[in-house]
Amino acid sequence: MIVVRGLSPNAAYLRLLTLATQNDWPVEQSRIGPCRDLGAVTVELDGGERSILLAGRGWNPAFALVEAAWVITGRNDVKTLAEFIGNFGRYSDDGHTLQGAYGHRLRHFFGRDQIEAAIGELITHPSSRRVVLTLYAPSDLGLDSKDIPCNTQVTLRRVEGRLEMSIFNRSNDLWLGVPYNWFVFHVLQHMIAGRLGIPCGVQRHVSSCLHLYDAHVAAASRVVACNHEAELDREGMELASLDVGGLLSNATALADLSFDLLTSPQLVDFFDRFRSYRSTKSDDSAQSEARDVLTKSLDRWNTERNSTRLNAMTETLTYNPETEVGLKIQRWVFGTPVDAVVERLSAVAKKALPMLREALHAELGAGLRVEFADAASEQRASLHFVLEIILGTLDPELVRTIMGERLRERLEIVATAAGLEPAKFRVREARDDQLFDLFGALLT
Repeated sequence: MIVVRGLSPNAAYLRLLTLATQNDWPVEQSRIGPCRDLGAVTVELDGGERSILLAGRGWNPAFALVEAAWVITGRNDVKTLAEFIGNFGRYSDDGHTLQGAYGHRLRHFFGRDQIEAAIGELITHPSSRRVVLTLYAPSDLGLDSKDIPCNTQVTLRRVEGRLEMSIFNRSNDLWLGVPYNWFVFHVLQHMIAGRLGIPCGVQRHVSSCLHLYDAHVAAASRVVACNHEAELDREGMELASLDVGGLLSNATALADLSFDLLTSPQLVDFFDRFRSYRSTKSDDSAQSEARDVLTKSLDRWNTERNSTRLNAMTETLTYNPETEVGLKIQRWVFGTPVDAVVERLSAVAKKALPMLREALHAELGAGLRVEFADAASEQRASLHFVLEIILGTLDPELVRTIMGERLRERLEIVATAAGLEPAKFRVREARDDQLFDLFGALLT
């Protein structure tokens, strides 16, 4: 079993994507298509924000907020969620409701409100180990339905004055399911802990089968290449937190999509921003700079959906093995300390001198050539050339997206550390055999 603990939620999610994309896993066939099966995985999350800040993930915080409200208010209608995901009805058996809706199962499906019963039990018997919320019913076994609950049960315990929650999952989609699961159950845990008057403790997600569909491998690989755990943690600490109390007090309005009735200042600002983005389909530069995790993740979502190619980060992509060399180089650039990157790329630059001369000859034409003042100038030019080759490893359709921006920013940091003068990077493409020759030591 894989166990991930001691990381922030954003770092933990990046770690899981890294594991899924950088190792050989058994490929299993499923109703939806082939997937990489990581087997049993447990993730422990202790506090921290659940808003996903990973560049390239395209996580929609507006959907996450409404889904969380939809769950804790006990809803099962398709209409609410379809407002954000137009084809959500494909999971419905009757076109109107969802058979496995978690909130409905917690509040109504079994003939009692399990959430209220759990709160009552933990108030009456604070040390109880009998608090189990059931999501999967015996009647689900063998049922021909489009929506059988993936999360099967939740256990709750008071541990050292905090409320611990463990969520058990029969099958967990790493790309589409995990980040929204973490957010929804985070809100549910806060709601119950608030009623008990105690803080939240550890939240565990125990998956019997964590998997990544082949259709999402390329997109996940790009996310891994252009994010770094330490940077995600630093970014998260600089932003204000989600107002969970405001979300809970506005849950009915959120689930009804009555955004004009919201009373939480954070949510009012957030949905004003969201509706502006949806109506203009642009970056809307008039908006103020994001100061909390919600609006930061919303801005990132909006930027990504307005990329050169609509939904380039999140749409179903065919995995292309030819991009693997470039992805490995990008991962190394993002995952290695800047000083070490400069040192290694300086050595690569020496090997790249013939390629630089060939490129300059092709650009200037016969009869013209560049003369460098000295060997040091030539070395600096070659290092700049190598950085442009790294930018060229990105898929052409992604160069002008947030993925391209993150890679360009990282290369500018490396250039500054190497003492190069600030300059724009152009895209220079290289064949795989040239990449292997230059970056072979990095790739192995």
